[in-house]
Amino acid sequence: MRGLFWLMSVLALGCFILAIAGGPAQAEHVKAYFDDGNTSTKVDGYPGTAGNGWAGPWVKKQFHGTVTATVVATPTVVDPPPPGINDNYLVYNVTGTYDGPRGILSRDFGYVAGTNEDGIDLTKPYTVTYKYRIDHELDGEDAFNTAADEFYICEDSAPTSAATPTATASWLIDAWGTVTTEGVHYWLVNDGNGDGTGTQIQTTVPLRENVVVDMSVRVFPATNTWDVIIDDPDYHYERTGLGYIGATTPGRFKVGARVYTPEGGESNQFSFDTLEIIPEPSTLVLLLGLGLLGLIRRWR
Repeated sequence: MRGLFWLMSVLALGCFILAIAGGPAQAEHVKAYFDDGNTSTKVDGYPGTAGNGWAGPWVKKQFHGTVTATVVATPTVVDPPPPGINDNYLVYNVTGTYDGPRGILSRDFGYVAGTNEDGIDLTKPYTVTYKYRIDHELDGEDAFNTAADEFYICEDSAPTSAATPTATASWLIDAWGTVTTEGVHYWLVNDGNGDGTGTQIQTTVPLRENVVVDMSVRVFPATNTWDVIIDDPDYHYERTGLGYIGATTPGRFKVGARVYTPEGGESNQFSFDTLEIIPEPSTLVLLLGLGLLGLIRRWR
């Protein structure tokens, strides 16, 4: 009888795991390491192509200026260090001759039946992580110090033709040239109201050129909320329970910048790498799987 009890328990737990893992088939995680270099025929390149959870390639939008995005291979010795843990990373630059040139890169990762069945289920929690480095000089002649100077990372359902974040973004991390405390720029997070509005919150992580920053966003579609962690080698910030700016979970990752260039020639540049979008059920299933193995061992 005792053996039968343990067998039934194991079977019940196994069914529970399968139920949790149910739903749209999806990749274990969707990633952009840029290991395939500058290419339009392989998934993990720039601009890349559809596959492995991505609905299509990276899409570039530029407005009143020129945006370049190029995968750079890490040399043997580099100072400052590259932003990623891999051989390749993406370098983004926006420049122009018009006041306020801007641009954005976007890529869709949401599950769509029949077209992107390896995408992320946007009804369940997931985590977005990436590495980011500002390559632009924050002080000096081309200082980061006007309302037209901005860096931004977000998830936004606006068309890829939009060159900056919009009121339909869910989460948004950004920095503005005019938002400072005692002359220091800090990364900002946005606590939204779900109607296109929200409150900008200053973090404790300052903008620093040539410093790699790790950012992690945990998304909760059921409640339209998100958590954030921002880390650089010397500063740490985390906040939970932030609200969406818009009303939906977009499944469209965006990263970009704009620059004030009244005389032309100025630019904003950053490097970007190791983007991962990880569905939460995979973590839960792993933990339950370990529990199942423990039960089997005890039953034996």
